[in-house]
Amino acid sequence: MVSMSLRDGRAPTSSRQAKFGRDLKLARTERRKRRWKRRLTATEALRRVIAVLFPLMVMALAKEFPEKTLKDSCRLIVKAGLENTTLTAARENAKRGKSRRQLWRPLENLSKRKLQRAITTTIREQVRPWLPKGAVDLAIDLHLIPYAGITSLTSRLLRSQAKQGTNRFHGYSTAYIAYEDHRFSIGCRWILTRKHLFRVIEKHLKEAEALGLKVRRLLLDREFYCYEVAVFLAERGIAYIMPPRSGKKMEAKWKRGRRSYTTKHTLKSPDRKKSIEVTIQIVVRYKRGRIRGERGAEYLSYVVGGRVLPPKQTRELYRRRFGIETSYRKAEEGRPRTNSHDPSVRFLFFAVSVVVENEWVIMKLIYASERRLGRKGYAVRTELLRFGRLAGMLLTAVRKIHGDVVEVSAEGPPPRWVALIVTTELRERMAND
Repeated sequence: MVSMSLRDGRAPTSSRQAKFGRDLKLARTERRKRRWKRRLTATEALRRVIAVLFPLMVMALAKEFPEKTLKDSCRLIVKAGLENTTLTAARENAKRGKSRRQLWRPLENLSKRKLQRAITTTIREQVRPWLPKGAVDLAIDLHLIPYAGITSLTSRLLRSQAKQGTNRFHGYSTAYIAYEDHRFSIGCRWILTRKHLFRVIEKHLKEAEALGLKVRRLLLDREFYCYEVAVFLAERGIAYIMPPRSGKKMEAKWKRGRRSYTTKHTLKSPDRKKSIEVTIQIVVRYKRGRIRGERGAEYLSYVVGGRVLPPKQTRELYRRRFGIETSYRKAEEGRPRTNSHDPSVRFLFFAVSVVVENEWVIMKLIYASERRLGRKGYAVRTELLRFGRLAGMLLTAVRKIHGDVVEVSAEGPPPRWVALIVTTELRERMAND
């Protein structure tokens, strides 16, 4: 006679066995969490940033310098960028480390020939493991950093519309890929002249090819709108989207109707002897007072090449650049300021901000992401590691190494009139007490 009855074909389990099974499952879950426990400290964040910047400095120098000097320079350059100040001011506010003169000596020995190659190699090796395998949209930006110094003391300046009291700028270009919810800079280049902007695009495409990326479409900055670029892209058969630089007459001509439409426009060369026909898409967008209370129709114009999409789809694709421009503004927060006339120093400081931004995106993927169900299979919790929080962690780590000036003292008595005021204040305070 069988004493234990079967229910639904399964042997009955006691409460003790069920509890054991639950405990075993919890133990496995905890073991998995301990194995993948990720913890980012201020020291680790700084170590990761310096591990990228130190080889960049070594490759860009014309001669060798001690390792300690270069690492001190890297740490204080990062500090200067995050505090929006100069390298000299960052050193003055630090207790320990190499002197200001020793920190500037490597920067005075930057090789213009090696600098571009060093920056390209550093960024390429930094982002290579994190790039997607499928086709991507490549956004190329032109950045103009105002130069208010004496033009005869520097070189490689570009002229543009006046901004911040000057029409002279140092120009750089960056190439970004926008993939899912993170963006990586894959290239940073020096722009020497506006006459050959198509060569800048060509070099960024070669950088993407060297990284094994398949470029589906270019999202270009407005500054690239010119005859030479349009001819280059048409000859290569590259799909692209960019807003035109149009005057008031052209804008008035395109602002018609209530629906989005596609038209043609003739773009002429600077000498007015050659021309090329380009496709213009006008997107009509209606404001409903949600942004600054504005209402009415808004006309957005785009120059498109390659496969022509519906106008509203073109706008949605180009909107992905807005997140890239937001990332660039974050990178601007990490760019050290300088009064140096040396264009190589200015280019290095701009590249440092791009490298720090890339490392921020990588650290978000490592320390602020988690597995999720769905198409992507993960989600990035941006609130855990915003750029401001990372900046605070990096500054804490730098101050831990180099210290911070928290008191000021001077020897000898102050001037007589200062001493008289101080003495009077002390007497009044004692009388009040």
